[in-house]
Amino acid sequence: MRPASPQKLPRFERGEYVTLTNIAFGKGKERDLELLEHLAEHMRKDSFCGLGKSAAVPLQTALKHFREEIEAHLYGHCPAGVCDLGGEGAAA
Repeated sequence: MRPASPQKLPRFERGEYVTLTNIAFGKGKERDLELLEHLAEHMRKDSFCGLGKSAAVPLQTALKHFREEIEAHLYGHCPAGVCDLGGEGAAA
């Protein structure tokens, strides 16, 4: 299944999509992680329905358990060696 294009996502989700994509390709900044944490927390607190409250849980879980790996991507390194970050850690 192919992910939705950023243009087809609601504005709030589009920001997360672009931010996560930038991090995955080694173009993210430390402030991007702070933004994602902020957005996820507000989604959980400010949503009126259960789906909205739980939508950010996968992101929060990833940040909790894989933060070092996510931060490595900010500096252009993929610890798992599966991401194409301009030559280093390129996928086979």
